[in-house]
Amino acid sequence: MEATKKFILDGLADFGLSDLPGRPYDSAFELLASPPVRKRVIMMGFNGSLADAHITNAQSIEKDFESPTISNVQNGIEGAWGITHLAKRLQQIPVGLGYDWQDVVYTNAIMMCSQNAASIQKEALKQNLSVEQLVKTQWASSRM
Repeated sequence: MEATKKFILDGLADFGLSDLPGRPYDSAFELLASPPVRKRVIMMGFNGSLADAHITNAQSIEKDFESPTISNVQNGIEGAWGITHLAKRLQQIPVGLGYDWQDVVYTNAIMMCSQNAASIQKEALKQNLSVEQLVKTQWASSRM
């Protein structure tokens, strides 16, 4: 698990994201450190609430490393995000597809690749695309 923590922290530092408020992942740290075969689904989303505004990306990784079995999605279901419907939905989607929600990597990657959630929608409108089309276009171009 130490190697996974170092890999993530180094990546955050390389891209200047370490000290930004937020949380790069909402999965339990033990899942992030597990073999790839266990990680069946990756859900990319936004760091959409103020629940993580008090902690930096690097601090959240350190904290999650110290409590590796605690999932932030489960914390959300228990009220840590204020509202519980988003966390419940995050658990229900993979279950509905036949996956165990605890084997899903929940990442806030889309938010980390933008200034804020509003900037993503503004960019999509500027390019006359839906947000989904913009994300797919940007993902495809990054793979070339």
